[in-house]
Amino acid sequence: MPPEGRRAGVATCRDPGSSFGTTAHRDLDVLRRLRSYGGPIYVATSRENYIRGVLRLPIVELLEGTAAAVAYGVAQGAQLVRRHDVRLMKRLMTMMQRSYAGDGP
Repeated sequence: MPPEGRRAGVATCRDPGSSFGTTAHRDLDVLRRLRSYGGPIYVATSRENYIRGVLRLPIVELLEGTAAAVAYGVAQGAQLVRRHDVRLMKRLMTMMQRSYAGDGP
């Protein structure tokens, strides 16, 4: 980031990218290697093609696959997640983060 951005307080994060015309195998590999990218990490896994490819389901039935990918991403260090099912994924992320941090209710 240019020094002007840092001085202005602009925050950055890494987006390793998924479903940019790649294979499900490659996207799963990116998800597995999130920690290696350094943080903070942004993950956009909501209803992505690789989830559809793995589960072989129509896009309207990818909620569980998306939840699994989000949970795994958070477990691998993702701090920012793009998602469609906001309430559910927010609760999932809160539980994951508190479980890892050892925080109580």
